[in-house]
Amino acid sequence: MVAPIVAGALTPNDTQEEWRNVFYVCAAFCVVGIVVFGLFSSGEIQEWAKDREEIIVEKPAIDTDTNTIMMK
Repeated sequence: MVAPIVAGALTPNDTQEEWRNVFYVCAAFCVVGIVVFGLFSSGEIQEWAKDREEIIVEKPAIDTDTNTIMMK
């Protein structure tokens, strides 16, 4: 909602240099977002994301002579 107002304020004459400044302001906001995310992010699994029970998936056995799947 604020971006068109800021772009309009930065480009009163619609010159290429003014639009370049708009691009720099947008790029600065992106860089600030990246830095904030990088500082506060973590790779730890949160409690709400953990499974309550462990799910075990068994691989079927493969007969190497005939390359067929043998079910148990």
